[in-house]
Amino acid sequence: MTEFKLKILTPEGVVYDGMAESVIVRTTVGDKGILAKHEPYVAALTIGQAKIRINGTVRIGAVSSGCLLYTSPSPRDRSLS
Repeated sequence: MTEFKLKILTPEGVVYDGMAESVIVRTTVGDKGILAKHEPYVAALTIGQAKIRINGTVRIGAVSSGCLLYTSPSPRDRSLS
């Protein structure tokens, strides 16, 4: 599965900064899954889980609130994949 760069920030700081295969989070309008090369997306997060697939293993974390921002890689980054 194609990977993308993922950074997870909390008020305490960065908790993850690396590559991921997928992310599933609960937004205010329902669950949303993100894969590599997804269209740009922004959403408010609500209480739920964040499921992150890294190297084939799903890691789960708690989410109380926040936001999700996914931006497509820049043309420079696309040339590296």
